[in-house]
Parts: sequence; structure tokens; C-alpha cells
Amino acid sequence: MSFRALFLVALPPMFVACGGDSGGSSSPAINVTISEDLKGRASEPDLTSTPVENYQAVALNTLLTSYVVEDSWVDVYYTAAITGDVAVVLSSAAENLDLLVSDFTGLNTLASSKGDTSDERLVFTATSGFTYRVRVKSEGGSDNFQVRFAAANRETLGLTENEYFVKFTTSNDTDCVGLGYTLKSTESLVINWKNGYIINENERMNFSSVSGTTFVIEENSNDTILGLNTVNNYKLQLTLDAETGLISGSEFSEKAYAYAGDSLECRLSIDMTGLIVL
Repeated sequence: MSFRALFLVALPPMFVACGGDSGGSSSPAINVTISEDLKGRASEPDLTSTPVENYQAVALNTLLTSYVVEDSWVDVYYTAAITGDVAVVLSSAAENLDLLVSDFTGLNTLASSKGDTSDERLVFTATSGFTYRVRVKSEGGSDNFQVRFAAANRETLGLTENEYFVKFTTSNDTDCVGLGYTLKSTESLVINWKNGYIINENERMNFSSVSGTTFVIEENSNDTILGLNTVNNYKLQLTLDAETGLISGSEFSEKAYAYAGDSLECRLSIDMTGLIVL
């Protein structure tokens, strides 16, 4: 097994722990009262069903339907008439479709959802007069799809009573095989403080411990398969201000590999500042 191949998969996506879904029916929880004002709009507006083709212009509050071919994509463009948050929810029977929103040029990604299925959701802030590109990209499979494209609300996003959609600004310091770099990005996830879990791109992770309005998710493993030893250490810690909806914390991920006398280590350290959107 080449360590070049290991390098390409060494660093996990944001908010994804080394061990995958932590499972289980219960976990530590935070019994906190969050201001009702932070929940935002509850109900989905009426949506107009609209079949779309590549490069078509679309309007807010529409149910977009189309077909995507494997290893290709469908782009539509939205010019905002008003400033505000927009919810975009993708569903399809295809194996794996991703959802991305960028500026008109496509050079600056504003939000994305790249789970391992074709059920994706995101929220982005549109500014009046600006045009945005919404892309449905196939990473596996060809099929029909639909996109709910609406003024941001809890129903469109499929949030339960105690789930909150949170957007984060992150600063990421990476050190892998002696090469270090810093990236800034915007990420999102769903947090349920009262039931003790987060959801990131359809993957659920339970709280490991709580203190006040701070929770920690921590996972560690050390496995050897066919001579390859893999050590994973992961920790996510977030603190909530229940009055303002502000959330701050950090994420740390470390992976170390050893095989036939060679070794590779990668570390990802992330500072996170977030806000409840819905």
C-alpha cells in the first residue's frame, strides 16, 4: 500500500470523527432553554414545481426537478431579489449526489453538503442583486433529483423540535508530513443539545461528555489490519450561549499510520465560531 494513497485520505472532512457513527440510544445531554427567537421561521412557504435544465435561472420558493448523469452536474442560477438566508435541500435515489452553492463565477464556494448519500441540505445567505450558482453534482449514479429551494425555514430542512441548524466560520491549521497550511472556510451542522448529538451531512455523532453548556465529542482508536497500523484521535468541543445563539469551540483530528517500517502523521486543528440560523 503506497503512502501517497494514504496521504490523500489521511485528513477527514470537517466534523467527521475517526470512528464514524457513534450509534447508541442515549448519550450525555444539555438541558438548556434556547430562546424561541433563534428558531426562525417554522413552516415551508408554498413551492412552485419547476423542471429545470443546465444553466437555467430559478426563483426563490420553488421545487426544482431535473436529471443528472454520473460524473457530471447540473447548474442553475439564482439572482436574489431580497437579502436573506436560503435553504437548499437535495433528494434523489441516485447513489451519491453533492450540493454546492457558489458565487456566479463558481470560484468562491459559499456552502456545500457532500455526504455519502444523495440527501443533502445547506443554508446560504443571499444578498439582494447578486447572482449565485447552485450545483447538483454526481459523485456516483445517474437519476432524477429534486431540490427544495426556499426562504430558510425549519420544515424545509427537516429539523425536529430540539434540532438547530448552525453555520460556522472556521480557521483550519493543517500539518501533514511536514507540510503546514491554514485554510478559512464556512461549515454547518445540526446540533441537538437536549438529546445529546450532532448531525453532519447525515452522519450522527453522540456527545461524549458535557459541562454546563459545553459538550465534547471524543473518539480514539488504534487498529492494525494486514500490517497497517492506524491510530486515530479526535476531539470536538463546542460551547453555546443560549441567549444569543453564539457557539464557539475547536476541533482536533490526528491520524498516524505505520506500515513496513514507514510512517505518516497528519494533524488538523480548527478554531470554530458559529451561530444558530434556525
